[in-house]
Amino acid sequence: MKFEKKEMLALAASSVLLLFAATIFFVHENKAQSAANKKLDSSKESQVDIAKIQSLLTSIEKAPSDASIKNIDNLLKKLPDSEKKQDLIKRLDTIKINLAKEAAEKNAIAEAENAVKTLEDNQNQDNLTAAQEAINKIAKEENKKALQERLAAVKANLEAIAEAAQASANTVIQDNTSQTQQNNSNNYTYSTPSVVVPNTNSSVPSQTPVPSQEPTPNPTPTSEPQPSETPSTSTPETAPSSNTESNENVSANN
Repeated sequence: MKFEKKEMLALAASSVLLLFAATIFFVHENKAQSAANKKLDSSKESQVDIAKIQSLLTSIEKAPSDASIKNIDNLLKKLPDSEKKQDLIKRLDTIKINLAKEAAEKNAIAEAENAVKTLEDNQNQDNLTAAQEAINKIAKEENKKALQERLAAVKANLEAIAEAAQASANTVIQDNTSQTQQNNSNNYTYSTPSVVVPNTNSSVPSQTPVPSQEPTPNPTPTSEPQPSETPSTSTPETAPSSNTESNENVSANN
């Protein structure tokens, strides 16, 4: 009787252990299955999110916007790290760069439009230079074309004005030069130099030398000296000259 009781206790203990082991096994299996299911669900969700993000990227590549980019950024953060996620991030970065370029292009076009309008309203060389520099900042040639044509029209007008002004200045200079030359011509007196032609047929008057008078000896006076009765005569001069005057002075001294 005692033996049967011991066997019953052992059987009961074995059953309890078996039940405990079975419980542990099932609990572990449930956890593993739950983890597997959760992982599968997560993978399915990732696949759904990836497909959604790809669709959004395709849409905003044609018409990007800041709001769309921000939405995709948030979705990418929820994805687990993977090679596919990195590919999606690269696509989004490309869209961001293109959007920034498009914004810069729009800004450049607006600035060039304002510069050309200023040039058209106030046409001068400084505004022309500023407008050309603004147009050069536009990246796409098709966006430059219309603005460049408007600038070219103003440039041609400025060149025509400059050429007309230069021609007018040249005319004024020529007129002033001609007037100056005319004034100088009127103020200049032309004089004809006199030419003396020697007359070879005319006779040169000869100078008649005046004979020197020698003192006449007086006879021996008896009482008083008698004055000489012969007066001194002078030869008439035919032409006055400095030499004749000198000879007369010499004769008088003698």
